[in-house]
Amino acid sequence: MGGRKRFLVLALVSAVFAPCAVRAEVVESTAGKAAEAQKAFDEVFGADVKRVKSTRDTRDDVELAARLLTAAKEASATPEFALLLCEKAYELAMANPDGFQTAFAAMELESARFPDKADTCNDQILEIRQKQFDLAKGSARAKAGEALIDALMAAVDSKAASLDPAAALPLCRRAQTVARLVNSETKSAVDARLASLGQLAKLVREADELKKQLDADAQNVAVREKLVRLCLVDMDSPAEAAKYVEGVADESLRKYVPAAVKALDAVPELACTEMADWYKALADSASPAAKGAMLVRAQAYYQRFLGLHETADISRIKAAMLLKKVEEDLKRVALPDARPVRLRITPLPELSMKPFPVGHKEMFFPAQETVDLLAPFAGKPIYFNQHTGKNVVYEVRSPKALSQLYFKGAAMFKLTFEILDLDGKTVAKGGPYEGGNKWGEFTLEFPPLRIFRLKVHNEAGNWLFINNLTFK
Repeated sequence: MGGRKRFLVLALVSAVFAPCAVRAEVVESTAGKAAEAQKAFDEVFGADVKRVKSTRDTRDDVELAARLLTAAKEASATPEFALLLCEKAYELAMANPDGFQTAFAAMELESARFPDKADTCNDQILEIRQKQFDLAKGSARAKAGEALIDALMAAVDSKAASLDPAAALPLCRRAQTVARLVNSETKSAVDARLASLGQLAKLVREADELKKQLDADAQNVAVREKLVRLCLVDMDSPAEAAKYVEGVADESLRKYVPAAVKALDAVPELACTEMADWYKALADSASPAAKGAMLVRAQAYYQRFLGLHETADISRIKAAMLLKKVEEDLKRVALPDARPVRLRITPLPELSMKPFPVGHKEMFFPAQETVDLLAPFAGKPIYFNQHTGKNVVYEVRSPKALSQLYFKGAAMFKLTFEILDLDGKTVAKGGPYEGGNKWGEFTLEFPPLRIFRLKVHNEAGNWLFINNLTFK
């Protein structure tokens, strides 16, 4: 073989096998770190694990599980070790009903820190909640039932987001049964979610039929566009629509569908209004069942633009007016998410400034309605007394990942919002926002999280007014 031919063959072999070599190195590196974590675990906790497993009393298993969970929280710098600690804590805690809450906390921590493990963790959380419900007696049964409904609906959300209504429907029916058994206030919401899953199943069947037609004739532009619109609008799945958008005749679909797949917090400022206007136009021609979903997406893009574009120019005024119109339209349509997603928001009074008494009022803003620190999440006006501090802090836990905070209020003097993860690290910060005693509305995007803290900080002034805080 000539030198040039030999060189080309070697180059071709390298091109084919180099990616395989890289993947092999990654796998080997991951396996090596996992082995190192296992070795460290055996050296630190191996004897303890053998000891508790050798006894008939499972309470010592639970005690060790609690220690492992504490160690997992402190091992954020070593992900493989933290993951192993979570899984071992879960395994040991499940040995005794007294450990179920520790097992739940271990899976919640693992899911928050390792998103690729979320589905597995959700399955295990569902198992824990089912066992707690089965064992609960008396007044504790209702509380356990509510927790089981939350776990079931989180699983429903996951399956529905994957466009798998066949898997979501039985889970939702289980939630419906539990809601009736404990007379839950979520009964109507679960019923509505079950109805929406039936509609999703019908749409999936229709999409499958269109895909078959496209497989038979890939050049059928009419079928392709119908499939893209079905996925995008009726099924509210830009990711599914993007799989088939190449080759459609509609220029707007070719332009905006790929952009719609991107995470909201990755969309540039100027593109936000384009995307919002596009979704608003889609809502105008959508069926009544799909209109709400399109409006919700338009709302999110307008809110992001207003959060990024602080200059009080014509662009901001126009976006604010269009957002108001979208929000008015949303009041008249069925929202796409009828699921009972209940946020667990816990105020931390020891870290927060105190509210003024009911009835307090400043200038032309509404009067204070309550002293409940949770009032802003219910849209009830509340004034915080800055003579008692500069922060308001909440802990947030949600069955699904959240990634957006919306604020409406006043008295902004270097007002900032911070989202802190489980380790107390700031993962997103908004502000400082200025404006004094003028009305302000801001949106903060942050990486998807199920458990985090929100810190609202206002630098100066005698009071802080919050009319609304909303997570999405």
